[in-house]
Amino acid sequence: LSLAFMEEIEFYQEIHKQLKYRRGRYDGQGARDGLKKEELPIGARMIKVVSHYLEETVSGKSPHEIMEGLKDGAGQEFDPKIVDIFINLLEKEGKEV
Repeated sequence: LSLAFMEEIEFYQEIHKQLKYRRGRYDGQGARDGLKKEELPIGARMIKVVSHYLEETVSGKSPHEIMEGLKDGAGQEFDPKIVDIFINLLEKEGKEV
């Protein structure tokens, strides 16, 4: 319902697009509207990586395990460029990777 509401308000249309495709796989398997790779909005690809990290953190996995999962999924589930940038940012912050 909230996504439908956002779609109707011009200001929120870009945010709506990012949220609509946030679960899309980078390789396009099972993708909404058949989008894949760079066809998926960049914000949606970023949300997917960060959401995965947060969900796995809550589940009790170590940062190392989570990073390995992101690396393993790069190119299929996740945008490999976003994964690399995310891991580099965590390393700069001194997070265990």
